[in-house]
Amino acid sequence: MESVIVKYLLQILKVLLIGVHYYPLLSAIYINSTPALILGSLYAWLDYITQIINQGMCDNLYPTQSEYNNSLLKRKSRIIAGIDDLLEYYGAGKRLIAIDLCLDIPRYLCMAYVCIGLPLLLFKKLCRKRNDANEDQLMQDTLEGQYVKNLLLPENKRPKSQSILSRIIPTKVYAFNDNFRYPSRVICVYAAVWMLLFFVSSQAYLQILPVLYFYGDGIRTIISALFTDDSSDGINEFPLPNLMIPYVLVVAIATVSVLILTTFQLATIRRDLLLSYRGQYLDIPMKGFKNEISLAIGNFHFAGYFIGYFIWGYILIAFLALCIIVPIDAYITYGNIQILDTILKAIIPIVLFILFKYFLNRVLARYVFLQEYGDVLSINNRGWLMIFLYFSFFLDAFIGFISCIIRIITTVLSTMIFMCRLDHSSLGRKLERYDSGFAAYYGFIYVDREHTHPVLLYFINYMNLQLQTKQYLQQKLTNKNHTNINVSSSTGFKAKQRWFIAYTLIRNPALIRYRKWYVEPVAVTTENLNVVFAVEYLEKGRYNEVISIYL
Repeated sequence: MESVIVKYLLQILKVLLIGVHYYPLLSAIYINSTPALILGSLYAWLDYITQIINQGMCDNLYPTQSEYNNSLLKRKSRIIAGIDDLLEYYGAGKRLIAIDLCLDIPRYLCMAYVCIGLPLLLFKKLCRKRNDANEDQLMQDTLEGQYVKNLLLPENKRPKSQSILSRIIPTKVYAFNDNFRYPSRVICVYAAVWMLLFFVSSQAYLQILPVLYFYGDGIRTIISALFTDDSSDGINEFPLPNLMIPYVLVVAIATVSVLILTTFQLATIRRDLLLSYRGQYLDIPMKGFKNEISLAIGNFHFAGYFIGYFIWGYILIAFLALCIIVPIDAYITYGNIQILDTILKAIIPIVLFILFKYFLNRVLARYVFLQEYGDVLSINNRGWLMIFLYFSFFLDAFIGFISCIIRIITTVLSTMIFMCRLDHSSLGRKLERYDSGFAAYYGFIYVDREHTHPVLLYFINYMNLQLQTKQYLQQKLTNKNHTNINVSSSTGFKAKQRWFIAYTLIRNPALIRYRKWYVEPVAVTTENLNVVFAVEYLEKGRYNEVISIYL
């Protein structure tokens, strides 16, 4: 028998082989040269044809006699469906072929996209001709150029999205932005996550439904025996209904929930990236919160952690949905569940008392203890307030004990629901540094901002274009024996660059508070100086100094 270490090493080797299998396609796209695109296109088409031929051989559809016999021997000690169960539940022949083809639809669509996309990139590469007159205009039409052009415009004057989907989908659901493009790493990770979601959901239906169909009664008998009270003449306190319908609903709810949550995270990634371009940080800590090495390590883990958190989020949401749907189905089927009645009798009085205290506090705060009916935070009837606080203390001690339990339950439920989102930390602001998933998220945001900032890319492309244009013109004039002719006026070029620098410095938002016209009208007080120093310390990540200012 093989040891555990050997089995794990073989699994790791399989993963590496899968990576090596698709690595030529990735390298061809990133090299983006004519020979690389030609070889990548040939490799993609050969691989696509090979996979179609291999699928047509039907190697995975029909088992051998030994595999079928082993499946029969293990029939009583398995969780997922065996070969015999699948053949008996789904039938044989065309049904199995149709199911297998449906499962491979995402893989074949992605491969078809790659097979078409690589030749298109090659065609654009071959048809592209150098045109220096239009290079500047083409650079302004890029995403970076559009971002820089609209950077200083107000929100109401910026051009609206020209996408067709932006006219169909309301802005409250998703606001399209033509000046932003998701990083390629995010697109690849999300493609892998959504394909994995399709695979997990389809396998959850295909493998578990036959088990529930053939062994559902036995499972219900075993679970019902755990809730049978021997002291009450064998009364079952929690009879289980038929598990087929609840299971179908559980998988559907888990799939839709994870899909919605990951889509919302996609919008959060765009928002955090756009805010980080402007030096604003809404839901992620500032850069001084962790050093550069920790941010780089978090960036390393982003893609892998996202897959792992996604799987656990799917499992936890499915478990939570199962705990809700099965009791509801049992209550609808049997009408009276003893264990549910016991739980509700204990919870309902406490909930009613807490709600009564909550609404009583709101009424008293609005109409008795605050001036102008709660529009201002000024206490009214201070003497009666002290009396109320004295007697309310004893009730709040009991409610605080119940509130602690509610807090624990809420934390557990929110953690289970948002487990698949890396941008959400369940530990809170004070302890979020210990959340490795959240650290991977904002590490990716910071690293991506440093290397894909639109202003930085546009500036580099502009300087590169100017150098290439100058070299091209110098070479052209040299070939025509006009070496004594200057390409452009050096004085005019320097003056133009200095005006650009002056305009940039004047419009820089980070330098406005240092202007004389901005500082003079403000009275120099200790409070104002504290605010200035606090902003400086926050930008540098020196949080202890900020705290010491206001202590």
